[in-house]
Amino acid sequence: MTQLNKRKNLDPLVAEIQKLRDRMNLPPREFKEAEMTKEVLTPIRDQLRDVLPLHDEIHSLRSKCDMPPREFVEKELTGPRAIPERKAERDDLLARLAAKRDIDPVLGQIQRLRAQLELKPRTFTEAEMFGPTALQDRTHERGQL
Repeated sequence: MTQLNKRKNLDPLVAEIQKLRDRMNLPPREFKEAEMTKEVLTPIRDQLRDVLPLHDEIHSLRSKCDMPPREFVEKELTGPRAIPERKAERDDLLARLAAKRDIDPVLGQIQRLRAQLELKPRTFTEAEMFGPTALQDRTHERGQL
């Protein structure tokens, strides 16, 4: 295969890789000549295709959990452990969102009761909101007010 034909066949693959990287705020990747084969580029593209929905879901879940946006380093999205680690991160965020939905009404009730008692609003720590006994402890706290 001539160099021109090879390049013609690989350019769409490289363009897709760069587009996927851009959607995840990663810089464009410079490929070495030895990497410019379909056998090397296809798995790179496929992994980015698999990671992109996880990347987007993590950002969405963090927003729903009132957390700041996640800044990924390249290895977290392109490394060999990227997919299992991002799935675990997503699952942790799903659990946190479920806990937030359970505890937010209790926290709101505590703040309203404190206002009725003319007490200052309470700032809750991370552990008080998401620790293993957070809901039970905040429910008890609400009952004490």
